Amino acid sequence: MNYIVNSKYGCDIYQEKTKYTHKASSISYIKLLCISYLFTLEGYLTACRKVFDYKYKIPVYIADHLQFIPTKSIKQMDVIWINYAEIKRFIVENDMILMIFHDESQIHIKMTEKAWLKQIRRLDMIKSYKVKHFHS
Repeated sequence: MNYIVNSKYGCDIYQEKTKYTHKASSISYIKLLCISYLFTLEGYLTACRKVFDYKYKIPVYIADHLQFIPTKSIKQMDVIWINYAEIKRFIVENDMILMIFHDESQIHIKMTEKAWLKQIRRLDMIKSYKVKHFHS
């Protein structure tokens, strides 16, 4: 799964150069993914706020192959959920970033390089914390 966007029919899931439509919002779909991995998105966000003192735009680490970075507030209808695990490389173009996925599909997102790198650092911190606690 490369990324998820809201659409008029629910949300569109882009994966391996194919688009699938889910009949609910992107946030609802992310919540379903979390539940399938035995945790709630609400509990995860609360924990990240307390442990890391993050306020908003919290990346969602579900599993090694599902690592979602929101492009803006998760409450915004035009948020795009980028699956960081599927990114092959990215190219910064002013205040836009071109994401190139492993399947060679691409998407431009409106985000500064500084904001994007901050999200990657946050995701790495969350992943390290979860892995540390899982193995201890």
